[in-house]
Amino acid sequence: MAIRLGKRLQLIADMTAEQAGGTLTVCDVGTDHAHIPIYLLQTNGCGKAIAMDVADGPLAIAKTNLELAGLEDHCELRKSDGLKTFTKGEAQVLVIAGMGGILMRQILEEDPEKTKSFQSLVLSPHSEPQLVRSFLRKNKIGIRKERAVFEDGKYYTVLSASPGQEMIRPDWDGYQKQIREMPQDTQKSAGITAQTAEILFADPLFRQEMEDLYGPCLIRNRDPVLREYVSLKLKSTLQLLSQMQEINQEERSLALKGKAGALQALLFLLTFLS
Repeated sequence: MAIRLGKRLQLIADMTAEQAGGTLTVCDVGTDHAHIPIYLLQTNGCGKAIAMDVADGPLAIAKTNLELAGLEDHCELRKSDGLKTFTKGEAQVLVIAGMGGILMRQILEEDPEKTKSFQSLVLSPHSEPQLVRSFLRKNKIGIRKERAVFEDGKYYTVLSASPGQEMIRPDWDGYQKQIREMPQDTQKSAGITAQTAEILFADPLFRQEMEDLYGPCLIRNRDPVLREYVSLKLKSTLQLLSQMQEINQEERSLALKGKAGALQALLFLLTFLS
């Protein structure tokens, strides 16, 4: 049984294979039907796998899938709430996907030393990715790569991070220099004044918020999928702002103005800077 993956799962599998190098053991938390481990084993993306899930139903389906693929001897199935049944050293690459950022952060922070025992983490939160990125930042687990994809109308990101390594960050100081050297006609077409963007880019709080919300690597690489997502988010924010202003919701309008300004500055970066 050859596994075929959608865009999101394919991105997760590809990034995991890069980290596992065909030889390392992968631990997939919340494995569901074990599609990622099966694909990796079928394509020589990892050496062995541990597939864990908290529920009996998914594990039963995963067992059937592994048997159909003839891989039951290469992937250990394990019932586990997060990493509770994992012992440090059993695997070198951790994969967590298919859940929200709140739950993912809970799994990662329950035993930080266990989390840091992996050489690499491949993470794809369905929501609140800023909670996962901020956890990694605070625990010195550097985000080294991140990619984004739209699938079935929803925006997803997949990141890889390594304990003890520096996070790859946007060149905020370099962006300010580019703005100062930017032609006036380009500045006029940007939808935000260069002066405003330069002030925001110099603000450490703005930098941290943007990196946590949208991903330092995605920003640095001016990811086209992120650019599309930010453009859509700005459009919906401006529409909501207009509605709030019509009904005199001043406090809400003020907050939305701030959000729209930050999105405009980020879109300016993703569109005009390098």
